Amino acid sequence: MSDAKPNFSTTCPDCGHELPPETEVCPGCGKTNVSAEFASDPWSKWSKAGNALKTKWVASVVAFWVSMAVMLIVYFVEKKLNLILASIVLGMMLIGVWLKTRYQLHQRAEPNKHTENA
Repeated sequence: MSDAKPNFSTTCPDCGHELPPETEVCPGCGKTNVSAEFASDPWSKWSKAGNALKTKWVASVVAFWVSMAVMLIVYFVEKKLNLILASIVLGMMLIGVWLKTRYQLHQRAEPNKHTENA
């Protein structure tokens, strides 16, 4: 009777689930298995990090406009500026600017796709 565990050679890039080499579809998230060399590719890691930054930036922009709309509605109903809502709007704007700057700096640091051919 053998208690040997299967040799896990890669993890799913989407959910982090450990996958045996012969697995085609991740049981954790249902995505197609990505080879270990692609998962360790610097360009794919850079691209995934850029997508995460862009998603956070877009979420902050949406949060800014929603909080701005709420502040304007409250202003028209109460006929005075709510300073708490104004500080939330300002904070969302600052977070959006900060994330956009990080995203732009990340875009400038794009690795070479074909380092072995250079």
